[in-house]
Amino acid sequence: MSGMMKGAAVLLLLVAAVLVAVALYLGMQPKPEVVQPVVSTHSAKPAATLYPVVVAKRDVKAGEALQADALELAQWPAAPAQSFDTLESLTGKTLRFDLGQGQPVLSSFIAKSLASYLDAGERAVTIPVDVISGASNRVEPGDLVDIFMTFNNGNEVKDTQARLLMPRVRVLAYGSASLSGPDPAENTSGNRADTQVRHAMLAVPLESVNELLLASRSGSLQVVLRAPKDESLPDPSLFPEFAGLIPARTGLDAEQREALKLPDNRAMAGLGLREFTISQSEKEQVQARAQASGQPNAAPPRRTEVIRGGRLELIQH
Repeated sequence: MSGMMKGAAVLLLLVAAVLVAVALYLGMQPKPEVVQPVVSTHSAKPAATLYPVVVAKRDVKAGEALQADALELAQWPAAPAQSFDTLESLTGKTLRFDLGQGQPVLSSFIAKSLASYLDAGERAVTIPVDVISGASNRVEPGDLVDIFMTFNNGNEVKDTQARLLMPRVRVLAYGSASLSGPDPAENTSGNRADTQVRHAMLAVPLESVNELLLASRSGSLQVVLRAPKDESLPDPSLFPEFAGLIPARTGLDAEQREALKLPDNRAMAGLGLREFTISQSEKEQVQARAQASGQPNAAPPRRTEVIRGGRLELIQH
């Protein structure tokens, strides 16, 4: 083989080696990623939901009757609890508190009838008060009070008594202030402590209305403030019940006699000043003695309270 042929063969071998090396290099490189076009699947963000809320269009004072010019309908992202969504539902209503411009009107801000604050079996009773008997006019609607009674029978010291008449009574109104809101006819900006309060309205159990009315007209009442968390109460079962003014019919069966203890029937039976000082058992004893003696209208025995060694004794004569 000639030298030229040998040179060509070597050149071909070198070219083949370079091609093999390039092929190996390319084979070792990572494959290029194919970028696919991304199609957005998200639509436009929906608008936030808004709720209608009635707010004060201007400053409104307590006791003012709401009119359309004092209110407006705003759109809020959330409706507060007890809020209103129409102006018509508030027209003519009376506010219990001052309301600033832009504040929402809530149902708790609206004055309601005092009757709506009574529980089942309760009645609203008004009693006279003054600075002394009314805790120096520091009583507020919603307070719990004890009602004490002082009673002077015959203007004699021995017949004078003082006792707890009703415990834990709820105050519905005191003067012009009440749970239903201020009286629009009153000047709500005045200081109530400087005014002369003459009456208070109490939520009284039906069976106790007669006692309260009798005590307020025949004796003197004292309003005593008590702590709201104080739930202590006397046990009525430890004391005799007052005798009813109207006697029950004769011939009642056991169920009917038990029904006489219901609040409505006890209120119907009434309570007289004489019955206010004796128990039912004492009255029955008096009636039995009167029938035996032929004097059905005999008066019950008088009772005298005697304190001996710090103990109270009742002497009948």
